[in-house]
Amino acid sequence: MKRILTCLIGITLGRAPNFIKTFLVSWLAEPNIRMYEGSDGNGPERFESVFFELRTRCNSQCSFCAASIQNETRFDNEMSFEVFKKGIDDLQKMGYSGRVAFHITSEPLLSKNLFSFVEHARTKLPRCWLQLLTNGRKLNLANAGKLLNAGINEITVNWYTDEPSKPIPEKFAKIKSEVIAKRYPLENILPGHGPGVDEYKKLFRYNVVKRDISETLSNQASSSPNKKEEITNQVLGFCHSPMTDLHITTDGSVSKCSKDVHFKDVMGNIMQQSITDVWGSTRFLEVRKMLLNDDRSGNPMCRNCDYFGIKHSSYLRISGSKKSSSYFLRSLIFSIMRNAVYSDNKRPTG
Repeated sequence: MKRILTCLIGITLGRAPNFIKTFLVSWLAEPNIRMYEGSDGNGPERFESVFFELRTRCNSQCSFCAASIQNETRFDNEMSFEVFKKGIDDLQKMGYSGRVAFHITSEPLLSKNLFSFVEHARTKLPRCWLQLLTNGRKLNLANAGKLLNAGINEITVNWYTDEPSKPIPEKFAKIKSEVIAKRYPLENILPGHGPGVDEYKKLFRYNVVKRDISETLSNQASSSPNKKEEITNQVLGFCHSPMTDLHITTDGSVSKCSKDVHFKDVMGNIMQQSITDVWGSTRFLEVRKMLLNDDRSGNPMCRNCDYFGIKHSSYLRISGSKKSSSYFLRSLIFSIMRNAVYSDNKRPTG
């Protein structure tokens, strides 16, 4: 019954005028805006996640990604230890304890320094959650073991394939049984992301997900090669990414979000400023203020980006329970409107 109701409402809202869609998206964004506006209305004082792009190369051919083999236009640059160390030193001075990830859009296992970077981050930031997201092509039992020895907390594999009927390669099951299980009890090897609610339970997160190599996602702020249509009727305003995430590429440049794949709109550089100063820079504040006003029109990339940008997790915070009617209603409209927005911008179903 719930599925039928969702489908019927989805069809109705999909055909609704833009002003209705804009109203509903604003209603969905309102809890996010309250959560991230900060005491002065300029956004949060600190980010939740830091993403390091270790090398500007990937070894997959995903049609939706500007960083894939056939679509990448940047020079092949690799992050030096000097740049990485500066970033980690800044995070240590801040007392940072959030997520440190070793990816943005490229493949981290192509970096020859990956293991030493993970080890350095673990030594300097013992309370941080260290995450590796990979397409899995270069992941094997040996380097999975090196990653665990270095101190990684999570390995997430997006296995992109053009043959979805084929099973996921057996090596991923072996990595769990022959590598991870030697260091963690099986009951503590769980799917999902980030630490559990019980901070004393030592978890390891391991995810292997089969994905379609030719799928269509968001338009990645107009950078997606298989979704180039201009947005003519933007109904989206708020976006969480410049409130929650910090993205650093090989030379220390910082972008406002992961959708700026080629770092065209730079907020600052950690080799010239501290991470704290970059985060509080005029450039970043301007973007955050615009988005906290539920508006994307003031930045060309944001204006033509269809990434939904609303965090579903805020609904649980304001409703208190997944069983509440408030949580159910917002979750239902969230799912419907996200699909409607992507469909409006020619996202295939499925």
